[in-house]
Order: sequence, then C-alpha cells, then structure tokens
Amino acid sequence: MPLRIGGKFGLTQAVMAVLLLLLVAVVHRLSRDVHEEAQRVGRSEVPSALLAAALIDELDDLNANVLEYVHGESDERQDFEHNRAEFAGFYERLQSLAGADGGAVAEVGRLLAIYEHETRTRVFERFDPGLETWAAERVATLERDFAEPLEQLLDQRKARALGAGSAARTATGDAPNSALYVELIDEAGDLRRTLHEYLRGGLAGARTRFDRDSDAFERFAATLRAREPETLARVDALYSGLRDGGREVFERYDATSKGDALAAIDELEHGIFAEIETLLDGVAAASQADADAALLALGRMVDTNERVLWVALGLVLLLATGITVYAQHAIARPIQELHDLMAHLTRGDTDVAIAHTERGDEIGHLARAVQVFKDNTIALREKTADLEALPTKLGKYLSPQVYSSIFRGQKPVEVRAERKKLTIFFSDVVDFTETTNDLEPEDIAALLNRFLTEMSSIALEHGATIDKYVGDAILIFFGDPESRGVQEDARACVRMAVAMQRRMKQLQADWRDEGYERPLRVRMGINTGFCDVGNFGSAERMDYTIIGGEVNLAARLEGLAEPGGIVLSHETWALTKDLVKAEPGEAIHVKGIRREVVPYRVVERWDDLEAAGRVLRTSAAGLELRVDLEAFDPREGRRHADPRRAIRDLEGAIRVLEETARGGAGSRPDGREEGASGGDA
Repeated sequence: MPLRIGGKFGLTQAVMAVLLLLLVAVVHRLSRDVHEEAQRVGRSEVPSALLAAALIDELDDLNANVLEYVHGESDERQDFEHNRAEFAGFYERLQSLAGADGGAVAEVGRLLAIYEHETRTRVFERFDPGLETWAAERVATLERDFAEPLEQLLDQRKARALGAGSAARTATGDAPNSALYVELIDEAGDLRRTLHEYLRGGLAGARTRFDRDSDAFERFAATLRAREPETLARVDALYSGLRDGGREVFERYDATSKGDALAAIDELEHGIFAEIETLLDGVAAASQADADAALLALGRMVDTNERVLWVALGLVLLLATGITVYAQHAIARPIQELHDLMAHLTRGDTDVAIAHTERGDEIGHLARAVQVFKDNTIALREKTADLEALPTKLGKYLSPQVYSSIFRGQKPVEVRAERKKLTIFFSDVVDFTETTNDLEPEDIAALLNRFLTEMSSIALEHGATIDKYVGDAILIFFGDPESRGVQEDARACVRMAVAMQRRMKQLQADWRDEGYERPLRVRMGINTGFCDVGNFGSAERMDYTIIGGEVNLAARLEGLAEPGGIVLSHETWALTKDLVKAEPGEAIHVKGIRREVVPYRVVERWDDLEAAGRVLRTSAAGLELRVDLEAFDPREGRRHADPRRAIRDLEGAIRVLEETARGGAGSRPDGREEGASGGDA
C-alpha cells in the first residue's frame, strides 16, 4: 500500500510548524514595535502640531470678533465667548500632550488670560455699539424734529422783523430785533454742529461748548422776549427739545469710548496678541519638526522590519524547499500552484481557474477546498454588493428624514407612535380618470411619474416628510421627525403648496406643447392640528404614517379647493396670515372634528400682491402698515371696505403722531385713548 501524502509529510509538518511559529513570532514582534511607535507619534507629535495650528486660527477669530464688535456688530461679543471656549478646549488638549513645549504652552495660557481681561475691561465694558447707534439716531431725530424747524422758524421771524422795521432802518440804519434773530440762528446752528462733531470723534470740551451755546441762546431769547413776548412760545418749545435731547446724548454716550477701544485693540494686537501668536507659531513649528522626525524614524523602522521579515521568510522557504525536494514534481509544485491561487483569491481575484481538483489524494481535497473558498468568496461578494445597495434602494421607499433617522439609529424600528401638532398637506389631481381616459398606459405612467417627481422635489426642498402616494394623491406633513416649531412648519408647508401650484402652471404649458389636451390640475388642502405619528402595524410589518381627525380634515379641505387652488384651515391661516392673503368661506362640519371648520381659500402671497401693485406695505420703528387695495374695489356684486373710513383712521393716526412729535400729550384726535388700535385699512 503506497504511503499517502499525509504519512510522507507527517514529520515535515512538525518541522514546518516550528518554522511557522518562529516566523509568526518575528512578525508579531516587528508589528508590535511598529504599532507602539505609530501610537506614540499619533498621541503626541502630530496632534500637538495640529492643535497649535487650531489655536492660532481661534486666536485670529478672537481678534476679528473684537474688531467687528467695535465696528458695530454687537453679536460678535457672543462669538467671542464661543471662540474663547473653543480655544480653551484646544488649549487643555495641548497641555495634556507630552510632545508639546510645556513652558511655551503655560506662557500662552498666562498671556491669553491677560489678553481676555484687557479685552473685556478696555473694549467690551468700555464701549457699547448699541449706545453708538442710539446716539446717532437720537441726534438725527433732534435735528429733524427740533434743530431744523427751530432754524426755519427763526429765519421766518427774522424776515418778519426786517419787514416790520423798514421805517426804523430809515432812521437808524438797522431793523429792530433782526440782529437778535440772527444771533439765535447762529447759536442754534452751533448747538447742532457741536452734537455732530461730538459724534464724529468726541470733540474736546463738546459738553462745555454745548452749554455755552445754550446759555448764549437763552440770553438772546430773554432780550427778545422782553420786546416780543407773545412770539417766542414755539421757539422756546423747539429750543427746549433740542437742548434737553443734546444733554441726554452727552450724559448717556461717551464719544471717546470707541476711539479708546480701537486704541486698546491696536495695543493688544501689537503686544500680547503678537506674543501669543509668536509662542503658538513656535509650538507649532517645534511640534511639526518633532512629528517629522518621529515619522522619519518610524519609516526607517518599517524599512528595517521589512528587511528582517524578508530574511526570515527566505530562511523558512529555503528550509522547506530542502525538506520537500524529493517530492518537488509530485507535491511541491501543485501545492505552490494552489498557494498562488489562494493569494489571488484573498486579493479578490476570482477569475482564476482552480487546478488539481480531479486528484484523489490530499492535494485533490485541498484543491476542492480552494474551489469551495472561491465559490464562497464570489457568493460573499455578491451578497455584500446587495447589502451595500440595500440602503439606497430603501431610500426610494422612505422619506429622507425617516430614512436618515432609521439608518443613524435616531428612531427605534418598533411599533410606537406619539401625539404631535403637525401641519398636514393633502393634494389630489382633479378628474384624473377622465383626464387620462384616452391615454395609453405608458403615457399615463410617464405623466403621473413626472407629476409626482416634480411635486416631491419641491416638498423635499421645503423640508417636508412625504407620507405616501395614493394613486395621484399625495399626503405630506411637517413637524416630524424634524420640526422648526409649529408656526415655521406651517409657513414652510404653505410656501411649498404655493411653489407646487406655480410649478403646475409651468408643467401644464409643457404638457400642452407635448400634445396633452387636458393637462393635470391639482387641488390642495392644508390643516394644522394634533395627530398620532409614528410606526403603525406589527413587529413583522409596519408603516410610518399619521392618523387622526386632523388628517381627514386636510383631505376634506382639499376637496373644497378649486382646481389649481389651496384651502387652509383656520389655525393654518392664523399661523401664516402674514405670508398669504386668504378669504374665509362658509363653516363646515367634518366627521371626527367636533368644532365647526372655516375654510380659507388662498388668493396669493402678500409679497406677490405688493409686487403687482395690489397691496401697499411699509414698516419702520413703531410702524407697521398694510393697505389691501383690492379690499376697496367697488365692483358690482363684491363687498368692499369704505375708503372714507380708512382715510379718517389714517388721518387720526397722523394727528396723534404730529402731537407726539411736538411733545404734547392727551387724548387721540378720534376720541380714543392713546395706544388704542384703530381699524385696518
């Protein structure tokens, strides 16, 4: 009985096992050395350089925050605190690294504390951009409401005095009192110029100069008052407003604070800031140099280990060849071939053919095992490709928000729902069956798919969650799994619906050009209310959707809409009435909803109505005005507002503002208390 291969190599296997163990030990030792050195480099040198660079960036951001704050950006103070916290985080991590220069890092911390203290005391606490803005607005108001009217009034009085004094000029060569009016005009102009020069840079002695001009004005006014006491009441009122307002500016706002803050910033930037930046540059450069040296040493270690490994492998191969030389042609070569085949397979090359599978000895068994390995590798690759494609395929059946929350582990995949206030959107194609009755199935599918694709794209752009398609109907909601607040969700939904209807008009034109005689038209309904949202079904099969009476109400509102129209519930209208113009309809009853429901038909966006000249809108500090011109349209058969009533209300409001500007108080011209709201125009 011939000796089988197993018997022939029984002894050689033991020798080979020892050799392989030695080789594994060498590889393990070399790999461990490389791993430890790589960890050391990754823990210290490289992170130190990166953190130093990050600190330099944060330091630049801090300096930019302070500069922008002084130039009027109040929010930059919060950004300064945020960047300071970021700097502190990077700094603590840099301190904990062994590769960083401890002395330089400690000095950075000390200097940063000084920089932060100086910045807070000499910039943030010294200068307030809000006060600067207030002072500029206050001076502009004083000039508009007091200084300019005062100079105009004095100029009129001067002209009148000149006319009245024509006879006196004949005798004396001058008009009585006109010189006093000239002096008053000069002093009023000096008061206004002093305020402006003070704002532009903190005029030295501005407050003293302002008070001196005020005293001079009052002296001239007292002299004139003795001659014309009945003519100066209005002059005194305007002068008092200008004087008191100017003193308020001097008391509340220090015009030199901005210059001081800028000087402090310049001093800090060229002093402590430059020192910190220099230290960090040094830390970064030193850390980078250490990292480069460590990486170079690591590269040399890898090269050395590679040579040692090749030497060890060569010795093993040499000994193995000597032991098995007698069976070179019968055994070694087939084994080598199988070894090469396995190398190809481990690299993923499954196109190779497996030889020696027909043999009946151990080599044949090994070849057949390699064949099985090849088959399993191919099957595994196909399975892996299927698994990798699975998320992309599932994404076609789920809303992007739901898909993302499931695959990121943010939402449990279990039967569970919660009650939330959502904004629900329901749309349906008008007479879809009749519209497509004469079309071929392929045309119907293309038409419907294009419609759903366009509407879905708009929905996703506005952050909607697409619940489902029911034939040609679409159910969409806002507020889960992500919400920007009930009002913003409702506004986003209404914007989406308006965008959809506009896109439908473009699509209808395209479809007519393509030969469709009756393009699709869509009705839309939107409601805001509490629904149950979540996974419904069983542990084996569930669906992410919403249920509740408010969903039925959205569908009912859609049915009330005209083709191409949008109908809102009262709550949705209340949340978006500043966005769109909508007209209420007759109240309806909906199954599952106890209250009466008033539908609101969307007419147009206010912005579009204003652009078309159908609405007038303006706003300013303390003023918000919107005039719906269409509301006053007296066309036959249409209810319209009384323009005369609106004119009276506006005139009354103007009189109140004029009285307020003059500093007066009392009841409103229309007989109501001040602050009571009038009728809408």
